[in-house]
Amino acid sequence: MVADLALTSTCGDVVVAASTDGAATARPTNQMVTAAAAVAFRATPRTGVRRRYVCVALRHHHSVRLFAAIALPGELREALDAALGSRTERLRWVTPEQWHVTVAFYGDVPDAKAPALAERLRRVAERSRPFQLQVAGIGGFPSRRRATVCYAGLTGDLPQLTRLAERCHAAGRRIGIVMEERRFHGHLTLARTRENAVDLTTWPPIATLPVWPVTGVRLVR
Repeated sequence: MVADLALTSTCGDVVVAASTDGAATARPTNQMVTAAAAVAFRATPRTGVRRRYVCVALRHHHSVRLFAAIALPGELREALDAALGSRTERLRWVTPEQWHVTVAFYGDVPDAKAPALAERLRRVAERSRPFQLQVAGIGGFPSRRRATVCYAGLTGDLPQLTRLAERCHAAGRRIGIVMEERRFHGHLTLARTRENAVDLTTWPPIATLPVWPVTGVRLVR
């Protein structure tokens, strides 16, 4: 297994993805982009992975709301979408394209600090190893019996997931972002209630879904 985490940043209206050939590709979606900062990382020598580049581009705002997340591969989104079946209208469902596992929430980050945050996450990616996760079961906050948030649980290498979350959390704290101190609970938010809480204990279990390798973390606006 390749012993690094490729960092991909999604910020403002430009997305620049990591590449293995030393090049970065950008797709601006708005001409109001006014500043960009590029960062790069190299895998540890034993991996033999060539240098990868990441770029963060920001729109002209005083601050931007950011979080670090793990994206789901397309085939897993399709499998989970099918496993969930029909959706009750009592819930506001997150679209499959937006499904992700949040590992750190930074809130409103001043424009001037965003490049420093990206650099810190670059270091997190450099020190982190890929690991595996699997979607397992349906849960609810604050409880399954009276849920206002419906989520898909996770199994697999949870200690490694928690370690990644702690590092991403620390990355924000070290550049002066006031981070919320709460126990990390890795999950995939699926829906929120429209009004009253719902009882999820009567929901049927979802089918077993494939394991997926976590090889990247994203800085998302």
